[in-house]
Amino acid sequence: MFSKMCFLWWAAREYGARVVRRLGRAIGRLTRAANRNIPSRILMGPGPSDVDPRVLKAMATPMIGHMNPKFMTVMDEVMQLLRYVFQTDNELTVAMSGMGS
Repeated sequence: MFSKMCFLWWAAREYGARVVRRLGRAIGRLTRAANRNIPSRILMGPGPSDVDPRVLKAMATPMIGHMNPKFMTVMDEVMQLLRYVFQTDNELTVAMSGMGS
C-alpha cells in the first residue's frame, strides 16, 4: 500500500492529477481482478500454510499511526489484557517487539 501511494505521488508530480486518477483506477481494477482469479487451496505441506479468513480481513483494515488517539485506546486495552494473562498488577506491562534476549 505504501509503495503504491509513493508511486502515485511521484506520478502526480511528473504527469498531473488527471493521469494519476486514471492510473489509480486501473491499478484498482487490476488488483480486484487478480484477487478474484486466485483459487482457494488447502496447503498440506511443510511450507506456507493457509491463513484464516479472519486474519486476512484484519490485515486488510487500514493501519493507524502511533500518534493516533485510537492507537492509545487499543494499546491500553492490550496492556490490560496482558496484565490479566500474566496475572500481574504491574502498570509497566507493555507489549513490545524484540529478539527476546
